[in-house]
Amino acid sequence: MRTLRLAVFVSTVTLLLALSPGFSGQAPPRTDPAAPAKGAEAQPQPADQTPSLEHLAGHIEATDQAMAAAATASQAAGQNANLVIWVVGFLFTLVTAVAGVLAFFGFRNLNDLRRQAEQSAASAAKSAKAADEYVNRMNTLRQKAEDDARPFASLDPTKDMPPALKQQLADLSRRLELFEALGLPLDADACLARGNDYFSRGDYASALACYDRAAELKPGSASAHYKRGLTLGRLGRWDESLAAHDRAIALEKDHPSAHRNRGVDLQRLGRHEEALAALDRAIQLNPCDASARFVRVVALIALGRIEEANGAFDRLPEAGPDDGYGHYNRACALARLGRRADALAGLREAVRLDPKCKVSAKTDPDFESLRSDPDFQALVGPGDKPPA
Repeated sequence: MRTLRLAVFVSTVTLLLALSPGFSGQAPPRTDPAAPAKGAEAQPQPADQTPSLEHLAGHIEATDQAMAAAATASQAAGQNANLVIWVVGFLFTLVTAVAGVLAFFGFRNLNDLRRQAEQSAASAAKSAKAADEYVNRMNTLRQKAEDDARPFASLDPTKDMPPALKQQLADLSRRLELFEALGLPLDADACLARGNDYFSRGDYASALACYDRAAELKPGSASAHYKRGLTLGRLGRWDESLAAHDRAIALEKDHPSAHRNRGVDLQRLGRHEEALAALDRAIQLNPCDASARFVRVVALIALGRIEEANGAFDRLPEAGPDDGYGHYNRACALARLGRRADALAGLREAVRLDPKCKVSAKTDPDFESLRSDPDFQALVGPGDKPPA
C-alpha cells in the first residue's frame, strides 16, 4: 500500500517539474509581448494559475484518503468473500460428512439385507431338499401300498371274506386314503381295492366313486366297469348299471359275472326275455353260478312260466354255507314262487351272513308278496315300495 502511495506522489511531482522548469519555490518571470516597456508603469498581474505545493499536497492527501478508503473497502470485500468461501466450504464439508455417514450406515444395512437374503435362500434350499426327500419317501410308501393292493383289486366284493382278510383290506384302504389325502394320486388297482373295501362295508356311494376313478385311469379294464355296474345296481340306478355291464362285456365278452348282473338289470327294467337270455349266457360260462340260476327262476316266473320255474328251482343246488348273496337270490326265487316260509328262512340266513342284504330286501320287488308280512318287517324293517 505504501509503495502505491509513493509511486503516485513521485509521478505527480515529476509531472509538475515537467510543467514548471526552473521551479524554485516562486513563480518564474515571464516575458509577455504585450507587456509595457521597461520603465513603464507596472500594471497589476493576474494571479499565477500554476498549482502551489500546498494545493498539490492537499490533492495528494485527498488521493491518499481515497485510496485508503478504497483499500479499506477492498479489504472489507475480501473479508466478506473469505467469509462466504468459508461458509460454503463448511457447508460442503458438512454435507459430505453427512452423506458419508448415511452411506456408511446404508452400506451396513445393505450388507445386513444381503446376509439375510443369503440366509433365507440357504434355508429355502434346505427346506426344498427336505420336502423332496419327504415326497420321495411318501412316493416309495405309496408304491409299496399300490403293490399290496393288487391282490385285493381282483376280489369280488359280493363274496363274503374271512375276517382276517377283511381286516387286511380295511387297513390297506386307510393307508391308500392317507396318500390320496396328501395329494398323491393312486393307480387303478389301488382304487379298485378301496372300492372293494367300501362295498364290503355297504358304503356304495364311496365305492362307486373309487370304481369311477379306476375306470377313468384304466378305461380298458372290464373289472372296473363290471364293479361300477354292480354298485350302481345296489343304488337302484338300473339304466346306468346296464350300460356299465354292457361296457364290461364289450371289453371282455366272456365275463360271466357281467352277463349275470346284466340279466338282473334287464329284469329290474322289466325286460324279462332279454334278462333270461343274459342269464342263460352267464350259466353257460359258469355252470356253478348258483346266483344266476336263482335269478333265472325269477325271470321265468315274471314271464308266467311257473311250471318251468318250479322245475328249475328244484334242480338248483343249495347255496353255499357262507354265500350270503346266494342265499339272498334263493330267497327272492322262493318269494316269487309263493313259498313264504322258505323265503323268510333263506332271507334270514342271507342277512346273518351279509347284513347289507337287509337294506336290499327293503325295496327289492321280488319280496313284494312279503312286504306287509310282520315277520318280514321284523327281519328287515319297514321299507318303501319300489317304483314300478
